[in-house]
Amino acid sequence: MKKENFYIGIDIGGTHARITSFSSLKELEFKGTKIITLTHNFENDFNEILKTVKSIKSKDITAIGVGLPGVLNEEKNLLISATNIPEWVNFDIKSKLIQIFQCRVFLENDAVTSALGEALYGGVQTEDFIYMIWGTGIGGATVELKPTLKVQKLSAESYITDLRHSLYGKFLLEKYNKPLRELESEEWNEVMFNFSKLIIHISDNFKIKNIIIAGGIALKQKARLELLAKKLKEENNINLRTTNLGDHHTFGLYGVAGFLATIMEFE
Repeated sequence: MKKENFYIGIDIGGTHARITSFSSLKELEFKGTKIITLTHNFENDFNEILKTVKSIKSKDITAIGVGLPGVLNEEKNLLISATNIPEWVNFDIKSKLIQIFQCRVFLENDAVTSALGEALYGGVQTEDFIYMIWGTGIGGATVELKPTLKVQKLSAESYITDLRHSLYGKFLLEKYNKPLRELESEEWNEVMFNFSKLIIHISDNFKIKNIIIAGGIALKQKARLELLAKKLKEENNINLRTTNLGDHHTFGLYGVAGFLATIMEFE
């Protein structure tokens, strides 16, 4: 009798970690989803994630997929750079998870995993697109659909560095000295103007006109992004939209599922 698959998805952002389980990589149904607010102490946060995985683990785990905001080493077992979670750098996360759960473990940059989730589960995609996450930080990836699916993380050189950093959620909090939900219309207009400049630069750089946006800031500002999308379409022929894959806590979980699906065969 074939053993039933059981997967764990872990999506780590700059503010929260999300953990879920699912049994199929084709028809996703998340179970036991938990959201953890990071303390930015590696030992505390990692132990809380381990505790959460154990609490939702109902059977032997087939594989664990982890999306992380940062740059991984060639072996894909640890972060070597991570602006939003620097306390995670140089910890061999993969080996620790393998040792504890005795299963296959795969790590990847969160923009890459989320882009894979969008490509596989976000509806019918017919043209290449750029996928971007706008939250505590900003990251992205290019997605080529043919001849085979190929996702590549945007390098630091792909952005206008100062402009990118000025749009980080944590930078905006410092600049305006108040929660983003309390920003005035004039302040949001300034933010969206800078964001449009970044989008135009990246679109022109890669000659790709389709942009899909996810992340905490993006998905909480859908109305403003819809107005921006209309302007970008009229003036730059850029097609901008937000992800269809749930809210700012779930899109990354589709990502780690999509990441696992590209590694492991559909059952």
